[in-house]
Amino acid sequence: MLLALLAAKGSPGVTTTALALAAASSGPSIVVELDPSGGDVEPWLGDTGDPGLAAMVRAARRDGDPEALRHCSVEAAPGLSVATAPVSAVAATAAIAAGGERLASALASLAGTVALDCGRWSAEQSLAARVQASSVTAIVCRPTLASVAHAGHVVGELRTVTRALAVVVVGEEPYPGADVAHALGVPLAGVLPADPRALRALLADGTTARAWARGRLRRAATETLATLETIALGVPAGA
Repeated sequence: MLLALLAAKGSPGVTTTALALAAASSGPSIVVELDPSGGDVEPWLGDTGDPGLAAMVRAARRDGDPEALRHCSVEAAPGLSVATAPVSAVAATAAIAAGGERLASALASLAGTVALDCGRWSAEQSLAARVQASSVTAIVCRPTLASVAHAGHVVGELRTVTRALAVVVVGEEPYPGADVAHALGVPLAGVLPADPRALRALLADGTTARAWARGRLRRAATETLATLETIALGVPAGA
């Protein structure tokens, strides 16, 4: 499944949501940073050399085997692979643009879960079409009036460029996830609790970390990923 994750104004947390969903996958998974404003993972890891996204673009052009793209990722933590984007917005934008349709097609052919961290989205971006190849696109939204209002403005635009659309709500207050989904008019894929302890454990020690493996965040991410898979197959959420 090729999963595109993005947000409107006022909804940070796309990168951490992508990492949590990829870590919850029972099969092979990879996070690919496609945020034109620059990558976030490399500053957390330190210098990893040539950003994985740039190498991935070259591999998509050179190799006929999409699985070769996996070798362009780094292990952000045990069991969690990421193709990092350049930190510079200019360099990240250039790498995403260079990938074009060939990279999107290759990523869509990969087995398992491929989570695209698309950052903040708007139809005016020259790279807005990077979500078109996805099996499902999920808006990452906080359960606040401001976040829902901003997300509401992009829902109509996204319907024209993606096959299936859903919302992943990050946080449980002040409004329930079901209310957020109803206000946006899209299926609710799931609600991820704000669990900084489990997230820190995941980023530090990977999927074997006890705080991650036994925490609410992992359980919620697992359920959310399963719902996104059913939505990608055209099955209504909750069916």
